[in-house]
Amino acid sequence: MAVPGPPIFHRLRLNALPHDGGAVPQPPSRPPQKEHRLTDEEKKEPAWVKIVVQLIATVGLVLAAWIAVPKAPAPDKPAVTVNVNAPVVTSPPSGPTPTAPAPTVTPTVTHPSPTSPLPTRGPNPLPMSSTPQPTARPLLRESAGTATLDPCPRTGGGLLGLGASDCSEASATRTQVCAAVPVDAQVVGVDLFTKWASDPAPWGPSNQVQPGQDAQWCRFYGERAEKHEGGSRLICWPFAHWSSHQARVARVLVRYR
Repeated sequence: MAVPGPPIFHRLRLNALPHDGGAVPQPPSRPPQKEHRLTDEEKKEPAWVKIVVQLIATVGLVLAAWIAVPKAPAPDKPAVTVNVNAPVVTSPPSGPTPTAPAPTVTPTVTHPSPTSPLPTRGPNPLPMSSTPQPTARPLLRESAGTATLDPCPRTGGGLLGLGASDCSEASATRTQVCAAVPVDAQVVGVDLFTKWASDPAPWGPSNQVQPGQDAQWCRFYGERAEKHEGGSRLICWPFAHWSSHQARVARVLVRYR
């Protein structure tokens, strides 16, 4: 009969022992660790921790104060008793009392016929009213007249004009410059112009002069004159020219309706 061997864990332990009968090797021992003590800097709390703690404490104080404030009690509401057996009374609405709309009256206009008599009111007949229509204002019209004067002839001098003197205003050539308008025209204004006869430019504001203004050996003088000639009405202004070297043109422009 076979004898059973040692258990499995005894065999494993025997295998671990050295076969030469020496001591069993031990694992190397760790050096003893020093005890770490916290320094004063490490013991100090961070600044942000202090700020958070202060905020939490402040909020707690505010909440505690708000909760401790006594609340005013709500006013007692009077009890309302409804009597279901009381009659119902309807009050009229406030504000102005609506009135019935006034009846619309459509005026009737009777146009009299050409042969019907005028309406009368008592013994005197009513005159027919008429609205005056505005009359159209006539348009503004213009009429111009010109006169050309030759150089003023010299005075004095002998044979071939030697020693002759030029003209002066006292010995100037004079004429009436006229413009024709209808007999029933309403004259609004008269404008006077003059320039040298050799000037080809058209009439313009630079050629306009005033009565009595000296315009280089010439001028319009006196006042406006009117005369009738044929079936027209002439508006004239006297003009004097005393230049012995150049001819002169004078112009009268009449504005009328």
